[in-house]
Amino acid sequence: MNAIEDYYMATGGNFWLVVTDDGMVVGTIGLLVKERVGVLKKFFVHQDFRGREKGVSALLYQALVTDCQAKGMTAIVLDTPSKCYAAHRFYEKQGFKQIKKRTAHSL
Repeated sequence: MNAIEDYYMATGGNFWLVVTDDGMVVGTIGLLVKERVGVLKKFFVHQDFRGREKGVSALLYQALVTDCQAKGMTAIVLDTPSKCYAAHRFYEKQGFKQIKKRTAHSL
C-alpha cells in the first residue's frame, strides 16, 4: 500500500482505507491535487459494507472533504462510468452536479 499512498501524496493529496478488525480492506478513497482542485479517485466500498447503516462511504468521503478544506481546495471533481447509478445518487446527495459528458474511444 505504500506505493499507492506515495502516488497520491506526491501531488499533495492523500489515500484512505477502511479496514476491519481482522485486516480486511472494505473501502478506499484517493485524493489527487491539481492546482487547487481536488480530484476524487479510487472510491470503492466492498458490497457487504455499502449502505447508510454501515457508514463506510460517508466516513471515507468526509475524510476527503475535510482534507480538501484544510488544504484550501476550491473544488472537488471526479468522473464515474455512466452505468454506476448508485454512485451517481451518492454523489448527487453530496452536492455534486453533472457536467459535460465525454466519450472514450477504443484504439
